[in-house]
Amino acid sequence: MYLSSHLASYHITLTRTILTTLSAQGVMGVADVLKSESEAVLKGLKALGMDVWMITGDNPTTAEAIGKYGYEIWVWV
Repeated sequence: MYLSSHLASYHITLTRTILTTLSAQGVMGVADVLKSESEAVLKGLKALGMDVWMITGDNPTTAEAIGKYGYEIWVWV
């Protein structure tokens, strides 16, 4: 019984130490980029009088970031 309670106490202490001493060692960002032919395809569709819609299950902010590419598209999240 002593050994198991001692190990449990050690585990709690170790866990607390790990959780309170962790610090970020780096930050990484990931972004989907449009394929190189996307611009020509979107412009072609618009030239035909079509509205272009993007339907996604992604975060609305992430989905709307596609606007940075300058494409006029409708976003439905």
